[in-house]
Amino acid sequence: MKKKILALALAVLLAMTVSVSAFATTGFNKAVFEGKDDIEIEYDDMTGKTKISVPSLFSLWGDGYLSLSNGYGYIYPRILSDSNADLFCIAIEYISSDWAFIDKEIVKIGDTRYTFDNVSIGRQVLNSGKITEYLLIYIDKNSAAFMADLIEHREEEIKVRLVGKYTNQDFVLSKSVKDKIINLYNLYAAAGGTNETNLDYVAKVYNVNSGYIAEKG
Repeated sequence: MKKKILALALAVLLAMTVSVSAFATTGFNKAVFEGKDDIEIEYDDMTGKTKISVPSLFSLWGDGYLSLSNGYGYIYPRILSDSNADLFCIAIEYISSDWAFIDKEIVKIGDTRYTFDNVSIGRQVLNSGKITEYLLIYIDKNSAAFMADLIEHREEEIKVRLVGKYTNQDFVLSKSVKDKIINLYNLYAAAGGTNETNLDYVAKVYNVNSGYIAEKG
């Protein structure tokens, strides 16, 4: 079942990264990821897309497993690179017997609350009868400050709330999850993914974080 859920979530990610212009990224050095522990690189020669992930976070009962009040879930980062853009995203899955209709995420880092609204959402009914809801948060020029704050406060407790129409789901990021998200993001930055042109393009074209808000207090 886990493989099917991952396939559904990836389908949403792929759908959101359809080529929309002749823009091509330059200088994204994929060699940075080669030979690194717990980094998986998958290249699709037919689409020209490269997917980079952290296997220990999305494997069954892996480090990315979340025990939630109304079910369970997974959290893991992904990079999808093609001729249009080099995308860094954080995926969260919610699996339960009942719909929550999650459409927002709030992350509390230090004294700042980061709200991600208008994120990419997918919902499916599984063969088992359970439901899965998954959301993708892209890091663009506006939300890059979120990652900087996450890195600065990585040794502190970081709370997350998935906000739904019928229920909210709260959890705390484990040290392993924080470290592995940050590690992949640092590699992404080293490869050139955080260059201004790329992040500006992500913000303009994919526009999925249009409700992004950072509030102190």
